[in-house]
Amino acid sequence: MNREHSLHFPLQHIHKFLLAGFVVLLLAGAFLFWPQSQADVVQAKSNYLTSFVDTYPHTAGTQLDSCNTCHPSVPDLNPYGEDYRSHGHNFQAIELLDSDGDGYSNIEEINALTFPGDPNSHPGAQPTATPA
Repeated sequence: MNREHSLHFPLQHIHKFLLAGFVVLLLAGAFLFWPQSQADVVQAKSNYLTSFVDTYPHTAGTQLDSCNTCHPSVPDLNPYGEDYRSHGHNFQAIELLDSDGDGYSNIEEINALTFPGDPNSHPGAQPTATPA
């Protein structure tokens, strides 16, 4: 084995070990932080839903007493959820808006127990299945 080859051989192994170590640390870090970030998301949604039902007590136990009021799927927001977020997480600030553009204000839809973020769910419409 010539001298040049013997010097490069150990360096190649060192680089592989460093790269493997970096990948392991990166993955370990991702797994350490993943559960906490998911817990924060779920906690926030739980608080928002509690706030919604506290603001509109007649919605307790109805289809509106669910994450579907603001989310077509987690973590996506429907138009009502977007308006809630953009208005400082204040439900009363968006009552007079028509978030889903169906011709009914959000408060009209909430009082009728229809989804204010779903244009296919509005007062007088045939009941729709809870959005998935």
